[in-house]
Amino acid sequence: MILRRREPADLARIVGWIPDGEALYLFAASSLDWPLTASQLGALDEIEGRTAWVLADESNPDVPVGHADLTISGDACRIGRVIVAPERRGERLGSALVLRLLEKARDLGASRLDLLVIEGNVPALRTYHSLGFTERQQSDYPGIIAMTIDLTAA
Repeated sequence: MILRRREPADLARIVGWIPDGEALYLFAASSLDWPLTASQLGALDEIEGRTAWVLADESNPDVPVGHADLTISGDACRIGRVIVAPERRGERLGSALVLRLLEKARDLGASRLDLLVIEGNVPALRTYHSLGFTERQQSDYPGIIAMTIDLTAA
C-alpha cells in the first residue's frame, strides 16, 4: 500500500463512499453538510496546515482505497476525516492508513498525533486503540472521544 496526496480527481470517488447523513457524521462530525459534494470536501484544502491523503494499492495507485487528512499545528498533528472504501473494509486498511499518517506526522516534526472519534464508532475505536492511541480525560465536544498518541515514544 502507498500513501499519496489526494488529487482533485479522487474527490468524487471518496464522496461516493458516504451513502447518507449518518455515514457523513461518522466521517466528518458536523464539519460538512449532507448531501456531501466533491467541492465541499475539496474546500477543506484551504485550511492552513491541512493536507489530504489517500491510501492506494501499489498495483493501482490512481484508485484510492482510503482517505484521511492531516493538519499540523505547532508540534502536534491531527488526523481527521478517515474513511476506507466500503468494498475494502475488513482488510485492516484503516490501520495501514493511520500507520502511514503516523510516519508522515513524524516527518513533519510532530511530537504528538491527536484525533476525534464519534462515540459508538467501534471499528474506529478498535483501530486507534490497537495502534497505541489513548483516550484523553475529556473531549470539548459531547458525544466525541478525543484520542492521542505520543510520537516521541519508541
